[in-house]
Amino acid sequence: MAFSEIQGTQLSAGRVSRLQLQTVQAVIRYNVTAADGLFFDSGPLCMFVRFRDNGNRARVFLRLLKLNLEDGATETVLTFDSNSFAPQADFQVNSVTTTNRAPFDFSHNAYYVEATLTKQQPIVTAIGGGRPALAVVVLRQCNPIT
Repeated sequence: MAFSEIQGTQLSAGRVSRLQLQTVQAVIRYNVTAADGLFFDSGPLCMFVRFRDNGNRARVFLRLLKLNLEDGATETVLTFDSNSFAPQADFQVNSVTTTNRAPFDFSHNAYYVEATLTKQQPIVTAIGGGRPALAVVVLRQCNPIT
């Protein structure tokens, strides 16, 4: 089937399922800097994420990583997976929380958030919406939002 045969037409669910899918992925790293709100000795750490995942083979996956500056060892501190939440066509805010954690130690470690946005779509597809997106990531001590 040539691209011109399906361009501008609405594909039925059955026809889409028969098309070969490709995975399109972007990996983005955000450096975490020593800022007020990250320095607290006890209590859980929360990662609030404003993201878009319409559930149509889309995913936003984040990992808060700690990299030891002396030996280069990397440890995952916290993960966020949009597949754990109900899909929505527009942006939504959700969060994940650590159960136990050590305080941030910027003198011995570097921290970053690695975001992986994934979309599976037919190889022959019109350019359009429905793609996963990431707007904001906030790290802070878990407190009720007032």
